[in-house]
Amino acid sequence: FFFQAEDGIRDAQESRGLGDVYKRQGNGKHFCTGLDLRESRQILDPSDTEEDLPRKAIKLELRIKLMQDAVTKFEDLRVPVIVGVHGYCLGAGIDIISACDVRYSTTAQYLSLIHI
Repeated sequence: FFFQAEDGIRDAQESRGLGDVYKRQGNGKHFCTGLDLRESRQILDPSDTEEDLPRKAIKLELRIKLMQDAVTKFEDLRVPVIVGVHGYCLGAGIDIISACDVRYSTTAQYLSLIHI
């Protein structure tokens, strides 16, 4: 998500007309089931074992900042961001919908935010 959203956000930022709408639709039966552990491991787990702990921590901080910036970009858009929530909306999904201007949801939605 964090890198795929960049293209859509860039298109919406380049929108010039008042009535312009950017629509992006997911394929799953849930809005977001939280952070993808396989994807995040590649991003967050520094594979270089030769570096000392402080350097690893700095790299980790930069990677986390990249992920946070992807969500913040929704909030910073010059056009209204409307999101439809269906099914599960967990973890990072809560962050995403919080960055949007308008939220619609089905009656069969389930929201949860758990920090470990």
